[in-house]
Formats: sequence, structure tokens, C-alpha cells
Amino acid sequence: MTLTPEEREIDLDKFHQLYSTFKEHKEIVCDTVSLLNREIRNGKRILVEDSSSTSMDIDTGIYPFTDSFNTTTGAVCTGLGVPEEVIETSIGAFSAISVIDRSIYNRIKYLPTEIEDEGTKQSIAQKLEASYDLPMSDYTFGWTDLNLVKHAETTNQLSSLFLTHLDLLDDLE
Repeated sequence: MTLTPEEREIDLDKFHQLYSTFKEHKEIVCDTVSLLNREIRNGKRILVEDSSSTSMDIDTGIYPFTDSFNTTTGAVCTGLGVPEEVIETSIGAFSAISVIDRSIYNRIKYLPTEIEDEGTKQSIAQKLEASYDLPMSDYTFGWTDLNLVKHAETTNQLSSLFLTHLDLLDDLE
């Protein structure tokens, strides 16, 4: 690919702008691999959180039906540069209800545990809208898929599991 002089100038301007921003905030911009490893060597414990499911992982998930990123415990090593042997605990959080963004659902076309009953879907949607202030029309719902929980446990070598959203089942028959 060949850049015109104008395109090179734009890229250089963007680079200078980015560099200036980094300089302004140099007290909070650093090499995080070095920082994390130094803190680990000094006996500090690091908490890493990922809000995406193992099924969204590019290597072990349902790719190409998801976005292309890593979401498993291994991503702590590859993404943050933390050695595998320092990971003490890996806790898996899963919901009593699967909540799937409709744009992803439209790509996969199938949710084995999809909730069919419209009344149940409405009850769940109303509770989630009240809790998260999100339009639940953008989502579809399924029951917890224990096969996916087992896959996440195996893939991530989970130390424990944490079940959330049990309250969504309170009013269901």
C-alpha cells in the first residue's frame, strides 16, 4: 500500500496528537506488563475481570458467530503478560438466564435453551429493564445451558462458580 504525502501527513498529525495526550497523562500511562509483573513479584494480588463469556472466545467459543477476541483465563497470560503459574483462582460467574444480544442471536440463528413462552420472556425482560435501564427488546433469553457452564469450567480451570440472577425466576411457575 502506498500513502500519498497528504495521507502520511494526516497519520503523522494523528501520531503527534496521540503522543501529546500520552505526555499529558504520563503519570497514568505505562507498560502494564512490566507494572503487573513487578507488583506480582512484590507480593501484590491482581484482580482481572472479563465480562464476556467463554462462548465468545475466538479460539474456544462459537466463532465466527461472535466477535474475534479472547475471553478465557488464558487471555490473562496473552493479553496482560501475566505468567500462568501466578493465577491462584479463577471464578466463573454465570446467570440463571442466558441473555443474548439480538445482533449475535441473528448471526447464530439458534439458541438451544431459548425461552419460548412469551409471558416468561416478558417477566424476565421487565425485571432486567428495571435493574439495568436497558431496552430488553434488543435481547433474547434462554435458560442456563449447563453444557456451556461445563465447557467454561474445563476451558478456564475454574476454582468455583458463582450463580447470578436467581431472582429472575421468583415469579415463574
